Amino acid sequence: MDIAAASIIMSQSKAQNSAGIILLKKTMDLNQESQHRLLQMINDTNQNISADPNLGAILDIKV
Repeated sequence: MDIAAASIIMSQSKAQNSAGIILLKKTMDLNQESQHRLLQMINDTNQNISADPNLGAILDIKV
C-alpha cells in the first residue's frame, strides 16, 4: 500500500469517527430532552394530584 492510499484510508476513518461522535452527541441530547420532558410530566401529574389533599382521602360507604 502506498502513502496516498494510506492517507485516504486514514482520512475516511477520521471522517467516520467524527460522524459517529456527532451522532452519539445528538442521541445523548435527545435522551436528555426526553428525560426532561418525562420528569416534567411526572411533576405536573403530582401537582394535579396534590391540588386538593382532602379529595379521595376518606371513603364513606353504606350498604
